Amino acid sequence: MGRMTTAWRWWIDGLVDAVLLVRRRLDRRRCLRLVAEEGGYAIVRPDGRRLRRRLVTTRTGDEVRFEPDRLARRLAGRAVEVVVPDGRCVAMRLGPLPAESRAFLGEVIDHRLARVVPWPRADVVRVHRVEPVGEGDPRLMVAVEATSRAALLPVVAGLRRVGATRVEAVRLDAAGTVAAVFPLAAETERRRGVERRIVFALAAVVVLAGLAAHRSIDAIGESEARLEEIDGRIA
Repeated sequence: MGRMTTAWRWWIDGLVDAVLLVRRRLDRRRCLRLVAEEGGYAIVRPDGRRLRRRLVTTRTGDEVRFEPDRLARRLAGRAVEVVVPDGRCVAMRLGPLPAESRAFLGEVIDHRLARVVPWPRADVVRVHRVEPVGEGDPRLMVAVEATSRAALLPVVAGLRRVGATRVEAVRLDAAGTVAAVFPLAAETERRRGVERRIVFALAAVVVLAGLAAHRSIDAIGESEARLEEIDGRIA
């Protein structure tokens, strides 16, 4: 029973990841990116072109504000991705790990990361993906990427103040596509929780419908068997 529950949870999590990926790709059609430059950020449009003017950041304590205000207002109502430079990311691979370690994978990752990242444990935000070792091999390979939450949260908060609707911190690969999305805030977890409940409900409906159909088929089969038995007795 425990294995079935675990397998069900993995399946649901996989479906949630797929739903969020599709939604993110749809959002990306009108998503703006902020790329860090000296003293501010360049704004990159969905078609890959940079705006001529850039956002300049000013700090008052831990609060970040963007100037000029007119340019910052263009972010209102838009999804925004803050690009994390490679130099601020730590990447590592773990494994091969026993298949049973999936149940406590988070603890394994945190323990290993604590040895290599320069930030306090509470400041680390990470993302990981599980990869198979090879065909027929149940062991796991885990790719992990981490960055500093404290370095990004003031920028994220500043973007929300100017009205950005969805803010995410991402790392890009060499081709300029998103390779990692860092879950920076409760909003990200809330969105994942909502999607998880929706997917769970839909999956439950599908499973229950399948069970109902299976029982109906069994009932029909039993009815036919009884009719054949009755026909035999009559004959």
